[in-house]
Amino acid sequence: MEFVPSENDRQLLAAYAGQFSDGTPRGWEFKELSEGWEITLPNSAKLLTSELIKPQVWPTVPARDANTTTLWRNSLAYLPRILQVQSGTHEVLLAEKIVRSFLYWFEETATDDINKLKSGSQDHQSALRIRTMLWILSFLLRQEREEEFNRFLALYLRLVAVENRLLNEPDLFKPNNHGIMLGIAHLHAATLFPGLDLQETSALEWVNRLYSTLGEIIDEDGIASENTPIYQIFYVMLLDDIVLFIKWTRKFPGQARMFELLLRAAQIGVRKQLLPNGAVPPLGDSPGGMQHRYKPMLGTLWSPNNGLAVISQEEEYFSFVAGFRSVIHKQLDELSIAWWRDGGFIFRDAGLLNYDQNDPTPSLSGCK
Repeated sequence: MEFVPSENDRQLLAAYAGQFSDGTPRGWEFKELSEGWEITLPNSAKLLTSELIKPQVWPTVPARDANTTTLWRNSLAYLPRILQVQSGTHEVLLAEKIVRSFLYWFEETATDDINKLKSGSQDHQSALRIRTMLWILSFLLRQEREEEFNRFLALYLRLVAVENRLLNEPDLFKPNNHGIMLGIAHLHAATLFPGLDLQETSALEWVNRLYSTLGEIIDEDGIASENTPIYQIFYVMLLDDIVLFIKWTRKFPGQARMFELLLRAAQIGVRKQLLPNGAVPPLGDSPGGMQHRYKPMLGTLWSPNNGLAVISQEEEYFSFVAGFRSVIHKQLDELSIAWWRDGGFIFRDAGLLNYDQNDPTPSLSGCK
């Protein structure tokens, strides 16, 4: 199948690499070896490129932190990072060998039974793979490496064929943070390659799907259905990324404003949940911690729809969780209560869980 992007699309694609974060955490490290690279993943597990070029490595279960290591390994998100360290012909060829190795297993498994690819992180993996391949194509096009670009474009077409099946058959686009990441990746792909026959949904349709789904996640109170400040902040970041991308492309006049209104509501939702000193409160499965990106918005947050009540003033804070709007990422802090005053917790009951990992008993995990 031959596909030739238009000149305008080539210019947009060439400018793409480096414009947007893929959202992965810090902690990647790369050490050049005589036979390739040693990759340290964000969870500190290690991979060798000399092994990744072998198709039999992909279905194996990693010995360390299996789920997270599989996510990072199968995401291919380390390839752009290697090319940012060394971008010679040898490194591009190595990246190509790894993608070919992955595709050999990926296509064969999908042909046999695509449901075998389904896992708890497949939506996240898929999003990162698409973003990885778009980054590499942009990088090669910008450097006018036409032959290498064409080889990777052929690999990208093969990858997208399976990623589209994953999107539709196991139905990976769900109203959760991974689903939104997947939708954003497909939005990027449909925008940068609008004439691609394999692209079943247009870029504008993806804009509308993302807006509709995010409108389901962020309710009229500005609270995300996961009911925790951590997830709430993550949605703020995702909304911010969508707004930046839409404005950058200049292809969707007026559409950025819709997301900006959702973004503002979600930002207010974050600020209303923060402690008066700006720290993240113990809402959800986490005991919280300090952050400096958002200023607290003191007052009352009363959201029966989410089972959440917060009252905050200059030196005092009270929260109560009783109920939920969605079972997606449902946290175990049901019936939790937190009372904070003058810089410390007077009372902190974690509900059905315990914030002290060294104490196996539930609830009453912090009374001061």
